[in-house]
Amino acid sequence: MDEKFRKLFFIRYADDIIVGVTGSYKDAEKIKIHMQNFLDQELKLELKEQKTAIVPFKKIVIEFLGTKIYGQSRDEKPCRLVKKVN
Repeated sequence: MDEKFRKLFFIRYADDIIVGVTGSYKDAEKIKIHMQNFLDQELKLELKEQKTAIVPFKKIVIEFLGTKIYGQSRDEKPCRLVKKVN
């Protein structure tokens, strides 16, 4: 795998967004800084620090708009599993 290649995905609804990064924590920090700068300079918006976090996707469940998003274990084949919370 090319060391410079990074895989990103995002889910956006209105003003809520999740950005997934296949890469290191350091890569995620750099992307977060670029996003903050773009939102601030170009769109005159700001990220809310209390709602913004970099987390290990495989270790926790992410709640987004009433839906829980589960990561995968290392033994499973790559996939995204999304379960709607009732």
